[in-house]
Amino acid sequence: MPRDKSLSHEKVKKAIREEFLEKGYEAASIRSIGARAGMTSAGLYWHYADKEAMYAAVVDPLDAEIKGCSPNENHCKCKS
Repeated sequence: MPRDKSLSHEKVKKAIREEFLEKGYEAASIRSIGARAGMTSAGLYWHYADKEAMYAAVVDPLDAEIKGCSPNENHCKCKS
């Protein structure tokens, strides 16, 4: 049976969010995020290129929402 990749991706995003909220960006570790998500560090890199990309995945949508934008829109109030 094929795995549902969207569920896995959401699990990873939840782990990233929890790690950054609990420890902050600098103290957050890839290994700990992987443990929270039930996967190895290497498995995380299948979803995201690096720690900065992981951070952006949880922060950018919230930032866009606050600014009244959708991260996928080419035209929104927050762009100059």
